[in-house]
Amino acid sequence: MSEQTELSPFDDIKNLVSQFPEEGEAPLEISDWVCHWRNLKKPKVERPLVAVYASVFGTRPEAQREKLATDFAALEAGQSDLARLAGELGAGLRAFDLAMRLPSPNVADAPSFDEQGCAATIAFGMEVIAADADLIILRQAGLGSDAAATLVAAALTGEPVEGWTFDDVSPEITAPSENDPLAILARFGSRELAAHLGALIAARHMRVPVFLDGPTAAVAALVLEALQPGASDHTWLTDPGSGPGAERLLERFPRRPLFALEGAPSGGLLTLGLLRA
Repeated sequence: MSEQTELSPFDDIKNLVSQFPEEGEAPLEISDWVCHWRNLKKPKVERPLVAVYASVFGTRPEAQREKLATDFAALEAGQSDLARLAGELGAGLRAFDLAMRLPSPNVADAPSFDEQGCAATIAFGMEVIAADADLIILRQAGLGSDAAATLVAAALTGEPVEGWTFDDVSPEITAPSENDPLAILARFGSRELAAHLGALIAARHMRVPVFLDGPTAAVAALVLEALQPGASDHTWLTDPGSGPGAERLLERFPRRPLFALEGAPSGGLLTLGLLRA
């Protein structure tokens, strides 16, 4: 009798990515890009959705966690600048609480996830597609998400952590290079990053274009691209963050921001406004 190989929780995720149909090269002009993914002759966005995910990555002061809870409640109630701008542009908004009250482990001491927990969070992110949006704007709202994006990007690329920092975030640990993108995600990633990856996988299967509205969404797209080259062609970078990591993202994405934010709450919503003008 031959021995059966036990499947990893990541095998189902990799299988889903391997089933992406061949699409050919996606256009680099935004109107043509939307038409390509939605099978349209003229660009039209009728059901845009801003999907915001929040968690706490590692140890954070209680005061910061309380502020996050307050800000998240305002977002859910439509009382934040982001929610108001989404409403003005006719975009839906969904806020996902990824167990904000339960911070993930400090990655200097332990992995962020085990494989099962990481795969479950990826699967949860896929549920955003049930909203039947025809364009998704992915955003982060938690604590420590930039640090997680830094560590995952550095490990994926094998480059120094210092070259991948966003804003003023500078993680004090080294991110070793590993071969498996999902193992890297489980070791160093935030819940937001895992959920964003799930959203990207589901959106690709349903031919829904996605705006990457922050470093977490962008690095999730790098993970997807590492799993299968070309798999992130349905994404457009609308906000790379700032700092050295932002410059690295701009080097890697052929579809780059069309606006300087200049205090606006979302590059993705500004870009949506251009499409709907």
